[in-house]
Amino acid sequence: MGLEDLLHSHQKKIEDYTPQDIAEYYRNLANIYGLAPIPSHDSFAVIADIELALAASSESPLPISGIKIHAPFSEEIKNLLMNYDPQNTNFQDMLINRKVGGIKVFLVDYPNARHKWLTIYMPVSSLPYYRELVDIFKRNGMPINPQVDTYSDGEYEISKIYIYTYPEQYEENQQRKGVFVRYSPYFTAQALIPDIEIKLSDMLMNIKTEDLNQAKIYIENIYNFMEEMYWNKIRDDRWRDAEDTGHTRIFAVSRSWLLENERILDYLLHDPSSIYTFITLKEIDDGETIVPDPNIILSYDWNNKQLEAYDLLNAKIVKYNLSNREHLKMISDHPKERLENFLQYGTADTQQNNIF
Repeated sequence: MGLEDLLHSHQKKIEDYTPQDIAEYYRNLANIYGLAPIPSHDSFAVIADIELALAASSESPLPISGIKIHAPFSEEIKNLLMNYDPQNTNFQDMLINRKVGGIKVFLVDYPNARHKWLTIYMPVSSLPYYRELVDIFKRNGMPINPQVDTYSDGEYEISKIYIYTYPEQYEENQQRKGVFVRYSPYFTAQALIPDIEIKLSDMLMNIKTEDLNQAKIYIENIYNFMEEMYWNKIRDDRWRDAEDTGHTRIFAVSRSWLLENERILDYLLHDPSSIYTFITLKEIDDGETIVPDPNIILSYDWNNKQLEAYDLLNAKIVKYNLSNREHLKMISDHPKERLENFLQYGTADTQQNNIF
């Protein structure tokens, strides 16, 4: 059975499709084309990326990071998922050919999940194909116009980046509704990050006491430190909370902002309601695709000008010296433009090196 036969067996008017109909269609598609269907009591997922499928079934998965694209249930989204035109690349083609990591659809109409009925997973390996997805969105009535919100000069909110907003939602003071993107430190429920595990192991190995009770106190202090310093900023739950509720806010800051605020940066990093990042660029697919890469700022030592961060797309801890000119050149002074260029055109490289 091919795609056209599969669609014929589900033939309905687009407006008549229910979430259950769409889940059944993609379950059959997954079975025919060797993808990984993952049912749940309230949702259905199809995983196409092999590494992501392995990570999803592992008890200690390595981080599979990238972007998530979320959308509410709408006629345009039903068109995106169910239309098939053999003359053009369709969403089904992208999933079958593993150009997207996978999808998840909710089967139940939860009020707190309506803004993200559909999730499209785009791991790093899929990002060179994001521009193809943009074209499919456009063909299905959703022109892409990314809007990175400005919080203050040099400080931009990236908790939820809208790339398409439904026209009826432009009314003043009405909450936006549409397709949005967020970065994800890892797609699985949990992840094992080697750099953090090494730091934890080194600290535990350095406990020098024969007193069992004292050792327990040291161990508890170490785990509390690791939670506050690393996991509290890198854990995907925090990024999801920022997307869903806004209780946590995630900012991308410019190079100029870092230099202007370096004396108070350590103080700002202790704000439990905010996560600060800066943007570097990651080349994928032999430099054809340039992706803005958030680096989650973990700590700053003003005396040594030492900035410690977690490179989200490369899944590793990195260090920058703000007195080092070469290090500074790697940090974007225009993160808003870089993010919007990538989300609209599929690459952050505009050939305008002066805007970096």
